[in-house]
Amino acid sequence: MNWWVVDSQFISKESCLIDFGESFEVSQPPDNLGIPGPYRSPELILDKDAGFASDIWALGCSLFEIRTGRKLFGAFDDEDNEYLDAMVQVLGKLPEPWWSTTWKDRRRLYKDEVDEKCLAVAALVTQSCRDDPGEKETVITSIVHPSVASNARSLQDMIAPGLWYMSDHHPNGDRHRDIFQTESKVFADLLRGLLEYKPEDRTSAEGAINHEWFKA
Repeated sequence: MNWWVVDSQFISKESCLIDFGESFEVSQPPDNLGIPGPYRSPELILDKDAGFASDIWALGCSLFEIRTGRKLFGAFDDEDNEYLDAMVQVLGKLPEPWWSTTWKDRRRLYKDEVDEKCLAVAALVTQSCRDDPGEKETVITSIVHPSVASNARSLQDMIAPGLWYMSDHHPNGDRHRDIFQTESKVFADLLRGLLEYKPEDRTSAEGAINHEWFKA
């Protein structure tokens, strides 16, 4: 048996976070950041601007993934508009000038106004499934895995499917655990603070670690 000897200076009882593969002086960010798409903050996507608050956003996305086994903001094509769309669906309308000016494709996806719950309203898209009026309309069906929070419009909606993880010992290849509503509310409150759109409004690292969710 091989034993690895680790210097005691690298051993700690405290939890540590890694840097997603890169680190740099906040005053001198590199031209091309290697932060994975699902963890990018809106200011990073829209303004190409990274700071300490960008790490807080990434922390929120990471905590959600650790607790649920699912990505909070996933995108099939890893495309900026898809990530922004996923954010708006769950967190609501982006602040100005991002909403009206910076996000160039926003009007293609959303109307200017919000609904009675202050949620963004999707732009109406009509698409015919028939080129010839005499042809039968094609019906497209899909099967959505129960871990997918379909039509989620809040963080609690996203948390609702619970924890899903792969298992070689389960007939269907995955396992599920519920996240009870009492925890869901507290966890959503923590995430809401970490995922404020404006960087200056996000919870600090100290505020996060002192949150009720970590004390449960």
